[in-house]
Formats: sequence, C-alpha cells, structure tokens
Amino acid sequence: MNVNSPKILDEKMEQYFRWAEGCNKVKKALPGSVLDVPSMEIVKNPANTLRKICTFLDITCAEQYLQDCAATVHPVPSITRDFIEWTAEQKNSVYERMRKFSFFEGFSYEQ
Repeated sequence: MNVNSPKILDEKMEQYFRWAEGCNKVKKALPGSVLDVPSMEIVKNPANTLRKICTFLDITCAEQYLQDCAATVHPVPSITRDFIEWTAEQKNSVYERMRKFSFFEGFSYEQ
C-alpha cells in the first residue's frame, strides 16, 4: 500500500533540505571536521564503515566490537520512498536541490 499525500511529502522535503543546508554550513565553517557517510556504505560494508568513523573520531575499537556492531546491521536497506506516491515535479525538485550539496553525489531516486 502506498501513501499518497503530496502536501506532507513537500513539507518533509523542505525539512530534509533545511537539515542538508545546516550540514553544509557546518562543513564549510569547520573544514575537515565532518565525515560524510552514505547510508548505503553502512549497509554494504558495516564493519569497515564503522572502522572509518572510529578512525575519523580518533577512537580505538576492538575488532570484536566492530564485528558485533556490524552484525546488527540489516543487510537489505529499507527504501521507504517505494511506499510513497511521488509526483514527477517532486522528483525533479529533489534532484535539482540535491545538486547544491556534494554529499548527495551518487544518490538517485532509482537506487
């Protein structure tokens, strides 16, 4: 069953891109202090992604801890956009707005 509520989706899109703008401001204000971690990277390779995060934060973790954490990650991503009716205008709007942010490179609606 799909949800068809364009107004709510528009509101959530606005909220999401306000958050993205905030993230972008922090990245510009504090170069090198923010690590971009695509969600699919966590799903595809959780132990290495967590290792990368720990290294960035200068935290030492035991290998068993990394493996235990990785074991809690579900190997199949939840793609909630598949349960929401999107208009062509909404999809186009998202693509257009994503272009402003380097951390959205490689993301698409279809993937």
